[in-house]
Amino acid sequence: MADYTVKVFLLTLALISTAVSAEVSTPQIWGYGTKPCTSYIKTYQAWKKGDEEQVWEYFRYRDWLTGFVSALTLATGIDILHGVKPKNAMRRINLYCEENMGKDFFTASSEFIRILGSGSRPGGEVMEPTPK
Repeated sequence: MADYTVKVFLLTLALISTAVSAEVSTPQIWGYGTKPCTSYIKTYQAWKKGDEEQVWEYFRYRDWLTGFVSALTLATGIDILHGVKPKNAMRRINLYCEENMGKDFFTASSEFIRILGSGSRPGGEVMEPTPK
């Protein structure tokens, strides 16, 4: 588990540092990862209410996330989501966004993955650290 956490942390850190060190005119993260959390929250809430126009927008976010997760999984050789379904990941990312509205979808997704890597059980429930 520690090896997995280190791999995910280093890969996420590399991705974030690349984005931070890049010039503003040369984005390193493309697509829906660059959208603000406020945009995702609006889409997620409309999708939950069954707003047909927002269903496609929700699927675009989900597709971006599944591509991001697939790339990390292939790069590390580890199931990054530990069997968590995309729908559950999207719900958890929405919760992160509600608490961090100034962030973007990439940051919210990365934080969700980091939390899973630091100790979770299948289904996405984060476990409390085990006392030593």
